[in-house]
Amino acid sequence: MRVPSPLLVPLLGLFLASGPLSQWLEAAPKTQSASEDRLTAKAGLSAETDSVLDGEESATEMESPAQVKVFLAELHSVTEIVALGDSLYEKGNLVGAVIAYTKAIELDPKLATAFCNRSETYFAQGEIDKSLADASEAVRLAPTDAAVFVQRGRVYLETGRFAKAIVDFDEAIQRDATIAFAFACRGNAHAHLGANPKAIADLNRAIEIDAQNAIAYRTRGAIYGGMGKCDKAIADFSEAIRICPDDVYAYSSRGEAYLKAGCLEKALLDVNEAIRLDAGNEYAHLTRGAVYAQQGAFEKALADLDKAVQLAPNDSDAYSNRGCVHLATGNFDKAIADAAKSLELDPRNSVAYRCRGTAYAKKGNAAKAIADFSEIVRLNPGDVLAHLNRGIIYTEQGDLEEALADVNAAIASDPKCVEAYRCRSRIFDKQGKKDLAEADRATAQKLSPATTAAK
Repeated sequence: MRVPSPLLVPLLGLFLASGPLSQWLEAAPKTQSASEDRLTAKAGLSAETDSVLDGEESATEMESPAQVKVFLAELHSVTEIVALGDSLYEKGNLVGAVIAYTKAIELDPKLATAFCNRSETYFAQGEIDKSLADASEAVRLAPTDAAVFVQRGRVYLETGRFAKAIVDFDEAIQRDATIAFAFACRGNAHAHLGANPKAIADLNRAIEIDAQNAIAYRTRGAIYGGMGKCDKAIADFSEAIRICPDDVYAYSSRGEAYLKAGCLEKALLDVNEAIRLDAGNEYAHLTRGAVYAQQGAFEKALADLDKAVQLAPNDSDAYSNRGCVHLATGNFDKAIADAAKSLELDPRNSVAYRCRGTAYAKKGNAAKAIADFSEIVRLNPGDVLAHLNRGIIYTEQGDLEEALADVNAAIASDPKCVEAYRCRSRIFDKQGKKDLAEADRATAQKLSPATTAAK
């Protein structure tokens, strides 16, 4: 049995395939509204307090919890203690920041700002339950403050509780419709739930409020990328890079957009820059692996995809893409193993089903191939390649009615699919319908200069 080479599973199957904005969530910065609280606290410090803090240097010098506690003993007000926590946070001393905020809470258990900022710090430490508890307490203490809703909404957003996140961002925006970060985050949550029009509207508003909001540009770019609007995605990622020239995720995402648009050299430049900025960026290695694969540099592709698997052993896309490279190089057993691991991590990964189904077909196991392509059709009834590949297998088996149904479905989804017309012409030949076969061959010939393979 032969599966035409143009139907080989695409080597890049991950452009936002794990869900929209997956990269953005990895890179989301701390809640800006909480930072505004800190600035307000600092603005109220007296000259005496400034002398005690000795600028930023004292916070930098305090490395151990013991040193922080000694310094706290010299402060005389909750405002000073919260400001110290802010300074420690900004310098990356998260343990010290927690100690300071906890001291402030001990002195004033109703201080919402301290709970909000400690929530932010706990989140940065990965203490999600503690972060959520503090954010909820801040909401209870200050129900009229937009900032506390933004902080709790962010925790919900970054832990995948998108509906709850939207409720909190709604509350924040009702209280203060000028917080760009709230609109950007709500847009992100809408996108995760598939409400792209609402997401784009929120991100547009975030950019109207703050034209230098790199997060909003990067998030909107991710949505456009997922919609296949590569030009708009590239434009937004470029704007994010202009605002933040060291934004690893913007480079990596723009590289994906260039790859999807077929601009391999530009894609390679971007992912190389992303890796230069952060050699541990899983997405950049994943994308560069796909670029190398498209260029036929399979050894380089496997090296990057091996690295992606090492960096993110629970990422379904890393295994499915590596499986595709094994498939392209004829290592069908390795392709099947990687696809199986990918599906173990994400049973809805259609790229993995396509990879494994094609590998089974190449190995002559028609039943398992049909089962995998059928699963893709169940997940996405309009998938052209799944219908077409399954139709090819049915044709080889002599099950012409099933084959014809699949190929007709492929043509209905993509009327310009050359391979579908070619396959149907062979079915008609086997059925003795010569006129219909010739008509399909003529259509394929007419389309082939512009379209040479199924998409």
